[in-house]
Amino acid sequence: MLALTGLLAGLLTGCAASTPAAATVPAQAAGHSAPAGATPGRSDANRYPLGLTVFPVGQRRTLPALQGQTLAGPALALSSLRGRTVVLNVWASWCEPCRTELPGLAALAAQLRASGVRFVGLDEDADPSAAASAVRSTGSAYPHLVDRGTLLARLSPWLPAAVPGSLVVDPEGRVAARVVGPVTAAQLRPLLAGLAPV
Repeated sequence: MLALTGLLAGLLTGCAASTPAAATVPAQAAGHSAPAGATPGRSDANRYPLGLTVFPVGQRRTLPALQGQTLAGPALALSSLRGRTVVLNVWASWCEPCRTELPGLAALAAQLRASGVRFVGLDEDADPSAAASAVRSTGSAYPHLVDRGTLLARLSPWLPAAVPGSLVVDPEGRVAARVVGPVTAAQLRPLLAGLAPV
């Protein structure tokens, strides 16, 4: 607990953004957890400020290729969603803030599906049955890629090795925003409205 408190304090005192013109909006510090074996420190606080960071169009970087099996079984490649706005949420069933945000994400995903927005989970559980149970209990109908840290490691330009975290990917496949820590529908709605799929 002391280590987590130190991590959160470090995140809160980090610099405003990893890119000079990116706008960062603080979020509550509660519940940003590092997976077992991860050792985030002060440099992570500078690189990954807690809360929302929006990247201007000229500073957006393309998301690397991510693909794998989903909790439901079929494989998914994020590149298949090119042309749509995508919310990629990194979570784990053992993470209380993750379980708290999942029902809101599931509801928002259902509401925005007709507008072309897609949601994808990135599950960091060691036990797929625990993750599947969490997904069922929240009513989440969007796909969740099964990960053991390898896919999350590919997101290190934007997110730390900790959960929860989210990326908003524009229709061109570039990261338009990130949220380090829990995300809310209130944070996502205005971002998604400005990134209407083509």
